[in-house]
Amino acid sequence: MLDIPAEVPGYGTLRRHRPDGRAEQHFGKSSRRSKLLASLDAAIDACELTHGATVSFHHHLRNGDGVLNLVLEALARRGLKDLHVAATSIFPVHAPLIEHIRNGTVSRISANFISGPVGDAVARGALSEPVVLRTHGGRARALDMGELVVDAAFVAAPAADDLGNISGRAGKTACGTLGYPLTDVEVARRVVAVTDSLLPFPALPVDIPQGKVDFVVAVERIGDPGGIASGTTRPAEDAVSLGIAENAAAVISASGLLAEGFSFQTGAGGISLATAAAVGREMANRGVTGSFCSGGITGFHVEM
Repeated sequence: MLDIPAEVPGYGTLRRHRPDGRAEQHFGKSSRRSKLLASLDAAIDACELTHGATVSFHHHLRNGDGVLNLVLEALARRGLKDLHVAATSIFPVHAPLIEHIRNGTVSRISANFISGPVGDAVARGALSEPVVLRTHGGRARALDMGELVVDAAFVAAPAADDLGNISGRAGKTACGTLGYPLTDVEVARRVVAVTDSLLPFPALPVDIPQGKVDFVVAVERIGDPGGIASGTTRPAEDAVSLGIAENAAAVISASGLLAEGFSFQTGAGGISLATAAAVGREMANRGVTGSFCSGGITGFHVEM
């Protein structure tokens, strides 16, 4: 018989059913005054972060993200320990996180996806407590239900104004609409917009409104949007993956659903992208106009 523990260190009590209750909704500071602070250090002071705090990050810049590294470096300089990093995903660019684990700055990680050196390190036992992996939807649920409590959400903001409006579709590091941090800003105790493009009010188009943001910090660079098209967001090119994609597209084509108004969802994986391209070609051949597509939106979807 499988012996299932009642509690897992770093996660807590194991439940048969999802927990009840809802997290308290977060409202930012007064929207009538500038929220611009001089530095990340000033933001850390304003957030009143201490040992054991939980800090969250999103990955819209994927392997081009620079905010997680910037913030952890600032936290490490202050000597904070036992931090819980609650990131939507962790990529090779986040390799400096390994040193923060070794020196005790970070003792816990929650994420939906981990790749590269950090993934290798935690797989070899770098952390004393288990990594908690969730789906993207599972993470949103955990935040919404109060299971995952965030002390400060640091939002990589391609553009922002000094009152806290955030746009992912403007600025020099524009990455598109911001979906991953939407739940974080609803429930985190404090929300910090970290931007490299400080725009006059209002920063349009707004993805996260000023009422959800407590502080704004301007830095030289939040990352490199060139890193978005990396790893899983590169379309598959090997014969096996392309074969799978063609077969998947053939199944969709034969399903009877590929008709006017067709809608579909894909992830951002290489095979999924190749499937989307194949479906797009078949739609063009048939003269079919779809209604909408959802999921990991990439250039293939935009071209379609």
